[in-house]
Amino acid sequence: MRLFRAGLLLPVLLVPLLLGCLPGLAVRAAAADRVALVIGNGAYRHAVELPNPRNDATDMAVLLRRLDFEVIEGVDLERAEMEATIRAFAAAATDARTVLFFYAGHGMQVDGRNYLIPVDARLEDRTALDFEAIDAERVYTYMAGEGKVAIAFLDACRDNPLARGFRRSLGTSRSNSVGVGLAPISTSGSGLFIAFATAPGDVAADGEGRNSPFTAALLSKLETPGLEIQQVMTRVKIDVQARTQGRQRPWHSSDLGTDVFLAPLPAKQTPVVPAPEPPQPDPSAASGPGSDPCRDAAAHWAAISGRKTAVLYEDHLKRFPTCSFASIARLELQEIRNSGGVPAPETAGRAGENQCDRLAAMPQDQQRLAGVKGVAFDKIGTAAAIAACEAAVRDFPDVPRFAFQLGRSLDAAKKFSEALGWYRKAAGAGHVAALNNIAFLYRYGDGVAQDTREALRLYEEAFEKGFAESGAAIASMYHNGEGVAADAAEYVRWHRKAADMGRRESMYALGMAYREGDGVDKDPEAAFEWLEKAADEGNGVPDAIYYVASSYDEGIGVSVNPRLAADWMLKAATAGDSHAMYTLGYFYYTGKGVKQDNTEAMGWYYRAAAAGSPDAMYMAAFGLDGGIGVARDRGAAAPWLVKALRASSEFTRDMLKTSPETFSLEARKALQQLLRQEGVYDGPIDGNFGRGTQAAIDKIYGKA
Repeated sequence: MRLFRAGLLLPVLLVPLLLGCLPGLAVRAAAADRVALVIGNGAYRHAVELPNPRNDATDMAVLLRRLDFEVIEGVDLERAEMEATIRAFAAAATDARTVLFFYAGHGMQVDGRNYLIPVDARLEDRTALDFEAIDAERVYTYMAGEGKVAIAFLDACRDNPLARGFRRSLGTSRSNSVGVGLAPISTSGSGLFIAFATAPGDVAADGEGRNSPFTAALLSKLETPGLEIQQVMTRVKIDVQARTQGRQRPWHSSDLGTDVFLAPLPAKQTPVVPAPEPPQPDPSAASGPGSDPCRDAAAHWAAISGRKTAVLYEDHLKRFPTCSFASIARLELQEIRNSGGVPAPETAGRAGENQCDRLAAMPQDQQRLAGVKGVAFDKIGTAAAIAACEAAVRDFPDVPRFAFQLGRSLDAAKKFSEALGWYRKAAGAGHVAALNNIAFLYRYGDGVAQDTREALRLYEEAFEKGFAESGAAIASMYHNGEGVAADAAEYVRWHRKAADMGRRESMYALGMAYREGDGVDKDPEAAFEWLEKAADEGNGVPDAIYYVASSYDEGIGVSVNPRLAADWMLKAATAGDSHAMYTLGYFYYTGKGVKQDNTEAMGWYYRAAAAGSPDAMYMAAFGLDGGIGVARDRGAAAPWLVKALRASSEFTRDMLKTSPETFSLEARKALQQLLRQEGVYDGPIDGNFGRGTQAAIDKIYGKA
């Protein structure tokens, strides 16, 4: 055991005595502004020894001292020694403005609380937590205080045999209270920033080198000048995922009320803080002092006035509820509903929200209960939804939405005949979305003889009653020639009608039609206009967002603007578009529209690879082999190359066969080793990509 404080050896058994004689350590000449507690426990006596924590703690303590922390450090501590060390930290941290806690070693969660494990712990019975482990909350309590910045890093999510033994000691009645890894911590109201080596409930790895993957990443990022702590964690996550092939994903939660820079820039330099996203225009609210929330109301009214489409007037009232045309919009809306248009959403007064609504409401259904978001068809939990909706129709037999939602639940369970019966009951009671779903069953012959003409008739009826999705379905039938002759012009016409009713996906379809010349003359400007509408209308269509970015990048329908291309590409990537993630990685790698940043580039390449982009997998390998934006790890590059080949990355296959020297000899050997393990290569492991290696590359290409 070693216990250090600011580099001075201090016998641990004297700590309680000193603290008792000197309350609050008041004799210190001056309170440190930054205080850190660093503990690394690896030499466990009743479990397999962990090789990294001792090194992790030692290296972290050295780094923190370079950052002007007073460090209280302990390695391989027993329970009494941990108590004394934490007490010393509590006293030293009293007047500090920045307090930091780093722990490497075994930890465990029980009943949602996290415990740190000393090296002498046995954890053989249910009293062990109280007498052998340390509740992490105690340490957090000593870190809290008005005006303090409190940061905790826990590299304690390793596979823990002590936790498994403790779980067995509790018996079957309480064994489930012992979770895997660490439990998530709510930092709300605590002022604490806390980071785990991996996600709550997951297990982190010990490293094969000197440090664990998480600590190694922290050591490489914490001293980056001018990097805010949130940015530090972003880069740590990227690094760890790269080192572990995506198996380990660090997690953090923050309630910090200010930006925190552990390694400030030298004087006269500005910290690297990302610029905030420009605020999106909101026509329903003033954008600043003196601005007019009704400024665009007249233009919007001019665009919709005279149309007998309920959704347009609902949209106007949502945007401009207090403006000049609101009262007229309400009258128009009521008239449409009274004349057979879509009825208003049901309110809780008739039948309140229940489990049937929560489990089976349709997101596009304008008659779902107000305030209910709805569930995508392929996300319906059919057993629970059917049970809930059967109860709802039993209790409220005259409420059509429950009949519709029961039909939808049965439809999702592939009980088509039963679904059809409930859809018909709902449609007969005026539920328009039910007409659309009956049309779908006729279109594909589910539970009824296939009849595309009847499907088309039902879709048209639903559309006339204001259900925009039916217009899109008619468009696709004209596109595919289902029940009608294929007609690209009709495809465009019906999507335009659905777009006029506010359907964003149809705006996107129109944009692509004008971009490609499908059913209309090619018109890049019109294409961009429709794509921008689809991307900008509230929760934009991800594909539309990508193509707006692409338009700015390539100058299609709009002037080339690299900055706007990058801004829109970020929106698309954030929405989950893997191609946008890859392209954003390229932008950062080349400095196109953004400041060149290899770390950001590789971060986006890794995200794209995790989302399934084959070419991004190649770039992940390229970055690891060259140490571009991440720590160099040539052996770790090979698994990414295998993934890219399996995912049918033609670019990867061609590069490996024609330009293998792009990768280091070590990476090439590692790839040959993996190809041998896959059973497609039996040649020498020499890094030379001759006929045997090239044949192996072809064999594994596209092999799932």
